[in-house]
Amino acid sequence: MFIMFLCLLVLLILLVVFLLSPVTVTVIYDRNFQKNEVDVKVEMWRRLLHYEKKVKIGEPVGGAKKGETESKQEEPSIDEMDGSFRVIGKSLNDLKEYGENAKEFTSDIQLTSLEISLSYGAEDAPKTAMATGILWGIVSTAVAFLGHFFQLIVVPKTEVIPYFMMKKPLELHIGCIGKVRMANAIKAIWKLARFMQKKKQLHNAGKQSHKGKNQMA
Repeated sequence: MFIMFLCLLVLLILLVVFLLSPVTVTVIYDRNFQKNEVDVKVEMWRRLLHYEKKVKIGEPVGGAKKGETESKQEEPSIDEMDGSFRVIGKSLNDLKEYGENAKEFTSDIQLTSLEISLSYGAEDAPKTAMATGILWGIVSTAVAFLGHFFQLIVVPKTEVIPYFMMKKPLELHIGCIGKVRMANAIKAIWKLARFMQKKKQLHNAGKQSHKGKNQMA
């Protein structure tokens, strides 16, 4: 009986230690001449448990696509950058409906490091200056978005490097480190699963209602 009680006590202690242990998630995205990929690392107990995954997003900057030998990747124009900035702003406004729900999943995650670096050159000083202003707007919007949904406990390191006298395709580096306790991570996953199930039920109910109206018509 004593041995069983001792085993249960040990298991309980291990469970508590596991739930209170912090999990570190590192996400690095690089888009340059060498690569265009996301590197995700999950670490726990000082890398005693760890997982790493690299996901290729596309071809490197200026790289030829499959089946093409000399064609180069087209760079976004200033109008396209400005359009992207407006699309990002509109998307953030559209997310207000889900903001509170999304914040429940992410509010326990502490961002202990955030780095955003961009570089661009249009080989024309006025165009490069205009593009730099647009890129700074995108960076500021991204930092504000992350600061709203996560606990941003550090000052982000951001930079936009303009190349006024040379042609340089848009290069991007984003580095982010987040920490969350396992108990909070499990709670967030549980809330997310319930939220997704609720949205699915509402979607199915809406489809059935719409189908019923069509049949009555």
